[in-house]
Amino acid sequence: MENPFFHRLGSILWGGIVILVVVLAIYVSVGRLLTANVAVWHTDILQVLNARGPFVVDAERVSGEWQSFSPVIILTGLRLNFPGRSDSPLVLSEGRIGVDVLNSLRTRSLQLNHIILVDLSLHGELSSNGSLRLQGLDGEGGENAEQLKEFLLNVEKVTLRNNRLMLAMPGG
Repeated sequence: MENPFFHRLGSILWGGIVILVVVLAIYVSVGRLLTANVAVWHTDILQVLNARGPFVVDAERVSGEWQSFSPVIILTGLRLNFPGRSDSPLVLSEGRIGVDVLNSLRTRSLQLNHIILVDLSLHGELSSNGSLRLQGLDGEGGENAEQLKEFLLNVEKVTLRNNRLMLAMPGG
């Protein structure tokens, strides 16, 4: 005995699966097309990042790539300046920003899920009383470091690669 309810349910499920696969294929295709042309929006991307973060982002080159189901923005020749301090920017060879598309659409604002910082070079000084001062992160009362900490705590994953800390000891 054939049950028409199960035949109809099977047809609906197969139709739903086919529609889901087609929608995902279109999403990935459009995403790959857009990330390949990210360099055109160099200025706009930097403006959005500067509005979102506690620091001013400057990059020599902006590009993009597609990984799995999410876009990645690649900033090459990256410099991070904190407002009010132009003397010692943080310099990196590359920064990669993973965008959380679903949460960005849901909240209608840019949501980041992964940041990769490559070749971060920090200069620090260890005082005789044991306090550590990092050049570029030393605002009044550690304000810049606190702002950076708050920004990074809103990101799911932060990866540091090939980083260097040059530390001046109290005795020179």
